[in-house]
Amino acid sequence: MRNASAAIASVIIPAHNEELTIERCLESVLAGATPGELDVIVACNGCTDRTAEIAGSFGPDVRVVETAVASKIAALNLADSYAKAFPRMYVDADVTVSRRAVQHLAEEMQSIDAACAAPQLLAPKGDYGPVLAAYYRVWLKSPYFSRNLVGSGFYGLSKAGRARFEDFPDVMADDRFVANLFENTERFVGSATFTPTFPSTLRSLIEVQARRTVASISFGAAIDHGEVDATDHQSSSRWLGRLASSPRQLPSVAAFIVVRAVSRARAEVLLRRGDRTWTRDRSSRT
Repeated sequence: MRNASAAIASVIIPAHNEELTIERCLESVLAGATPGELDVIVACNGCTDRTAEIAGSFGPDVRVVETAVASKIAALNLADSYAKAFPRMYVDADVTVSRRAVQHLAEEMQSIDAACAAPQLLAPKGDYGPVLAAYYRVWLKSPYFSRNLVGSGFYGLSKAGRARFEDFPDVMADDRFVANLFENTERFVGSATFTPTFPSTLRSLIEVQARRTVASISFGAAIDHGEVDATDHQSSSRWLGRLASSPRQLPSVAAFIVVRAVSRARAEVLLRRGDRTWTRDRSSRT
């Protein structure tokens, strides 16, 4: 078995009470991997369930580190202190990414000397109902996906990219923090793909989007988690206007605008309360 420093990449998975998702995540990442090919670290933070036990059942292929602090940022920094290889892949416990995708992204990052990268995000599959399906159709056409998307649960950093900062700061959106460290031309979207989780109920979608808005505002970022660039209203209006000009797209655009408006209103309530607690999507964890 190769030692961790000889692995093609370190895969860091922060996990807070993810007993319903961590097994699926690890099975996908490790499927087909040879011993020592990946340096996989599950950073359990504030867990009160079986997350650590399940991750530990994968044996020497997975290193489990724990902190009593229920904080994704604390988990990222803890795991980083144990990671041995570059590039470093930061993967949320509720996403599905294959070993092949990690390998491809690592190879592509090395071949073009990319400092910050992510695989392509796959569209949601399944029966989400008409409103959610319409929302996701429009969202996937947004300018966010033409600006070298980094985030949504999986991104990678080279040694040089990771050197741009010391520890992850105490922010709600680590992916937004990372993306803002690099110019658009420095970020790279590879040929590999991954599947993030998508809220499967309208209520959950609104809560998640509201928290993302709060995270972006709290961080001081200009991007409202990318769905619409908050500093370029004219560009956003043109993009939605072009979609709405098609009679077939008009109902979907209307659904998107309404959901975004309700989410924004919910975010304003949270901001007035000073509530910065991250809300995760529970609809996909049942």
